[in-house]
Amino acid sequence: MLETLMIFHMSRQNQMFQMRVPAADLAAAFACMEGRLGEQPGYAVKVIRTFRPEPEVCTCRWEVTFKRKPYTVVVDGSSKYRFQEGKVTGIEETWETRKEGA
Repeated sequence: MLETLMIFHMSRQNQMFQMRVPAADLAAAFACMEGRLGEQPGYAVKVIRTFRPEPEVCTCRWEVTFKRKPYTVVVDGSSKYRFQEGKVTGIEETWETRKEGA
């Protein structure tokens, strides 16, 4: 069974955790999240930049925005995907949340 190692970094207290997830479960979870987030009013995703610092690594910098008066919450993040023989073997997520407005 193909598994992907996910590593999450959370900026507030510089916490980190990791877990192994079967590939099919990970794909189903992402599809579910995408559907639910798409239903949220004021939700937007923007890819800032995608690049390959190494042949087996792809990094994507992104921004997710949730607008709900009187605040806007922005999540700035990056996703680093590691590949082996054309398959994703690791995902490393880093993100930081900021609130705009008053």
